[in-house]
This record gives sequence, structure tokens and C-alpha cells, in this order.
Amino acid sequence: APLAAATLGLTAAAAQREAENPAANPAPPQAAAQPQTLPADGTDWSTFNGDLAAQKYSSSDQITPQNVGNLKVAWQLHTGDVSPKGGKIPETYFEATPIFANNTVYIGTPFYRIYAVQPDTGRVKWVFNPHAVLKPLTQPGMKSRGVAYWQAANPVPGQACQKIVYIGTMDAKLFAVDADTGKPCTGFGDNGVLDVSQWNTVNPKYPLSLLQPPTVYKNELFIGWAGKDWEYQTAPP
Repeated sequence: APLAAATLGLTAAAAQREAENPAANPAPPQAAAQPQTLPADGTDWSTFNGDLAAQKYSSSDQITPQNVGNLKVAWQLHTGDVSPKGGKIPETYFEATPIFANNTVYIGTPFYRIYAVQPDTGRVKWVFNPHAVLKPLTQPGMKSRGVAYWQAANPVPGQACQKIVYIGTMDAKLFAVDADTGKPCTGFGDNGVLDVSQWNTVNPKYPLSLLQPPTVYKNELFIGWAGKDWEYQTAPP
């Protein structure tokens, strides 16, 4: 499965390069974007691992072992995207790591919705609903491990999709959404959604799911996949 995941990721990235419109509408110059990394001051957390080195480390120093016990709840957000075991919708598992970029907290839900939240007040700026299929196609329940973030090196004010949030679904759809407005980036894939299953032509016995956020590097997305290989004795080709 790891080899298949790597192969699929490279295939998806290559297909996007060929399309010459990998990340935005309109697409920025190929050399314009820079790798997404955690700034030295720790102000952003723009990937679920913190940075491309997956260090999961922030240099922020406001919270210390000495004062952590004094923290109090500032706000709470209830998305409502939850289903108990035995419900009409399959059981949900909340496994997403929120990211902080563009002065916004972005959260992916088990129903594949994206919430954009004001970090200091918890006010919801916008919600994107892909109206995804809510069936456990490859997993025992509904889950999403979060979203990914990309932005142009020099975003053009007033131009759509200079900053993008991505979320994948269990039926292998990857959605691209304007990080400022929550509207689909129509220049990405087919009107804002890329069907990754189009490359799953070797062995359809193994359906694809995009539960892990893609890795953003410059103007490319590297996509891993989850499948039903855990249910079969033979690994996918």
C-alpha cells in the first residue's frame, strides 16, 4: 500500500503539471510559490504536521509548563457532523488536525465539510459543503484527517483562489476551495473537484479514499490514499 500511495501521489502530481493549472484559478507562475513551512516565530500551522519536515513543533512560547494549568476555554465550536453507531449515517470518527493559516483556523469534518473560523472569537467565517457521499466505502466509519493549504507567493488582491484549502473524501474526490470565501476554485479539476479514481485502473477491487490531507509543495499536490487493503489478504498491485 505505501508503494501504491507514492505512485498515485506522483501520478496525480504529474497529471496536474500536464494540465498546467495545478493549484488555482487563475494559476500563478510555476516558479512563484514557495514551500509551505512553519515560520520561525511559530505564528502559522499550515499543515497538519506543522511543516513539511513533519516536526509537529512550534516555537511559540506563550504557553509554558508553568502556566499551562491556568488555561481556560475561550470558545467552543460544534459542527454537528457526528453520527452515533447504529444511526442512519455510519458512525463518525473525528480525527482531523485543524490548521492555522491566512489568520484563520480551518477544520475538516467527518462529513467532509470545511469550517473557516476566526481564531480569537470562534466566529465561523464560512462553511464549505461538498455534499459528499456519506457511506463507509473503504473504512468502518466516516472520517477525515483534515485539510491542506496553499497560497501564491504574491497573492493578487481581489483575484479568486490565490489561497486555497483542499479536502478529500472517502470516494476519492479532492475539493479545492477559496480560502477567503469558501467558494469552489473552478479552475481546479472539474469545476473545483478532482476525481482521483480516474487513475485507479489497475485493480478496481481496491477503491480509493482521500482521508489524509495532500502534501503541498510549491505548486504541486502529493496525494496518498486509503483503501480497503486492510480487508483483503493480498496487497494491491
